[in-house]
Amino acid sequence: MNDKPNLLFIMADQYRHDYLGAAGAYFLQTPHLDRLAARGVRFSQCTTNAPICAPARIGLASGLQPGRLGCFDNSGRLPLETTTYYQRLRNHGYRVGCVGKLDLRKSDGYNGRHGDRPYAYAWGFTHPEEVEGKMHAGSSATPIGPYTHYLAERGALEKFHQDYQLRNADGWIADCRDSVLDTADFADAYIGHRAAEFIDTAPDDFPWHYFVSFVGPHDPFDPPAAYGARYRDAPVPPAI
Repeated sequence: MNDKPNLLFIMADQYRHDYLGAAGAYFLQTPHLDRLAARGVRFSQCTTNAPICAPARIGLASGLQPGRLGCFDNSGRLPLETTTYYQRLRNHGYRVGCVGKLDLRKSDGYNGRHGDRPYAYAWGFTHPEEVEGKMHAGSSATPIGPYTHYLAERGALEKFHQDYQLRNADGWIADCRDSVLDTADFADAYIGHRAAEFIDTAPDDFPWHYFVSFVGPHDPFDPPAAYGARYRDAPVPPAI
C-alpha cells in the first residue's frame, strides 16, 4: 500500500494576494480560501518569479528563473530537455495529474481532445487534462481542447465564441459584462468539477500529485450572473 502523502496544488490566475477575507479584505466573500488559510500557512512575503503568465509558470515547473531558459514573454516555451518537478515526482512513484491552464507551450493553439497532448507527458504528467485559458477558449469557433469540446457538446460554444469576439473588440478589461454561460458551464466550474472527480476516483495504490490551475480571475472579467450580482453594488475600496 502507498505510504506517501498525496499532494494537491491549487493555483488561481492573477489573484491579488491581499484580496482574501483571511488577509483583511472585509468587502469580499472568500470562505473556502479563508478555510484553507486557517488550516495551513499563508506566506505574505512571497513574490512571483515573473510578472507574465508563461514565464512564471515555466519558472514554477522548472525551478529556474525563466530568463535562464530564454523565456521572457508569453511566446516562451519550456525546453523539453529541462527537468521539471513533475518529472521528479513521477520518477519517485507518483501519479502526476493536472487540470486547468499550464501555459508551458502557450504558442501552440491545440491542447488535444482530452487535454492530453504528447508534450504534457514529456513534461512529467501521467494524467494530464490541459484546459484552455478563457481567451484561448474564446478565440476559436471550433473545439481546441477539453473545455471547448465540453461547450460544443452543451451547445454553448457558438455563443461563448461570439461573446468573446465582442469583448476582444471592445477591450478585454473595458468590457466587464456578465458571462453568457450558465454558472455550471463556466471554465472554473468545469475545472473544479473535473478536479473533484479525479480526487474522488484516484486509486490509492500509488500517491498522486494533482495540479489544479483555475483560469480566473484573469481577464476578461466575465463572472457568471449569480456572482456578478453579488458584487454589483457592493462598496469596494479603490484600487491601489
